[in-house]
Amino acid sequence: QWYQRRVQEDKEMSTPVKENPARSPSANSTNSSPSADATIKVRLAGGEDFFEVELSDIGDTYNSLVKCFAEELDIKTETVAKVRKLPNILIRKDRDVKRIKHGSEFEVELNPDS
Repeated sequence: QWYQRRVQEDKEMSTPVKENPARSPSANSTNSSPSADATIKVRLAGGEDFFEVELSDIGDTYNSLVKCFAEELDIKTETVAKVRKLPNILIRKDRDVKRIKHGSEFEVELNPDS
């Protein structure tokens, strides 16, 4: 008898809980990628404060990354000299942008003459 009760409890625990589709995080997301709600942080080189940016807002190209960062930091895209993933990785190509993960921190270095 105790064995049958234990088997029944195990069955109940292993039954998957059905999620309400209206409350599902993917139901509210227009982007089907798993990192659609992920954020990254960006700051100006030498600055102390970071700004959070939605990972879905940066796009897939280096130019879209620079444009997004420039808008967030309230600077012109032409003034951006380098984008660095902290602590010391230089972002230069579209391929680098596609590897960005949730929680990454970036620093934007400005042209010296701007």
